[in-house]
Amino acid sequence: MDLFSAPLLRPSSMSPFDRIADGVVQVLLEHGVEGVSMAAIGRAQRTSTQAFQQYVKGFRSPTESSVLVTLHRIAAQVITHRWLEWDAGELRLPETEEERDGVEAWLAFQELVRGRGRAGDLVPAEILDDARALEIKQCQDRLSLGGDRVAHRSAVAMVALADGLRAQLLRPDPPLSVLDARSLVEQHAAAAKSVASRPAA
Repeated sequence: MDLFSAPLLRPSSMSPFDRIADGVVQVLLEHGVEGVSMAAIGRAQRTSTQAFQQYVKGFRSPTESSVLVTLHRIAAQVITHRWLEWDAGELRLPETEEERDGVEAWLAFQELVRGRGRAGDLVPAEILDDARALEIKQCQDRLSLGGDRVAHRSAVAMVALADGLRAQLLRPDPPLSVLDARSLVEQHAAAAKSVASRPAA
């Protein structure tokens, strides 16, 4: 399983941070945001709650108030990195089952981060905000290849369009096909490039 087929999982990695992130992704996919807990992630990693807490505790910063805060900070860093690595500004749409799982986990992860913010843990939200800004820049850079610089607002609109299309494609009975969704992305990309190439008034 590689990053191109599984956006948010690295089951073959022995990295401690990858193991933590994989546990969070597995729980999000199996139980949703409400199911995320230290015990559930420990079970996903085939270890006891106490053993998993001790495992995460080893990465705890003196400024972090609890092991749970540490876990969410690590998960945010790793999961956002994986997403950016997978999408790379291409505004990729889920075609395979593994890609659908990855996009579903990504959307659920963002909901989890918003919940952490409401609980007063703002670090994951800051990490996510930085990642979304980089995602927009990657999209802007890719749209601008070989031509005039596409406006930032056009890249923002393109990323928002892709977000919405991905959510629609995850529905049990999608209202459009992947081909239709990709065609919409391409049409909007062409329009953004056309605007960028117009002479300044």
